Amino acid sequence: MLIVAGTVTFDPSHQERVIEGATRVADSTRLEDGCLSYEFFADLAGPGRLHVFEEWEEEHHLIAHLETPHLADFRVVLQSAGLQTREINRYFVSGVVPN
Repeated sequence: MLIVAGTVTFDPSHQERVIEGATRVADSTRLEDGCLSYEFFADLAGPGRLHVFEEWEEEHHLIAHLETPHLADFRVVLQSAGLQTREINRYFVSGVVPN
């Protein structure tokens, strides 16, 4: 399993448009092969910041996702919204233990 998590920041005046774009890309991505979850969370304390959380069965599923038109469209939305930072990491999980 592969987890992708991080944060993107952008001009807060574009919050509504970015959330709309995030909703579109998430809806499409959840239908992709190997996608276990794909979520965005608006930061309640910081307008202009979204937290990203994704779970993928295998890395090749994520690599295929990175080439999709819906992700390319979302990148355009972020750029036009004054993307400031993009700090997203991949975490390779060797096992999961229920808490």
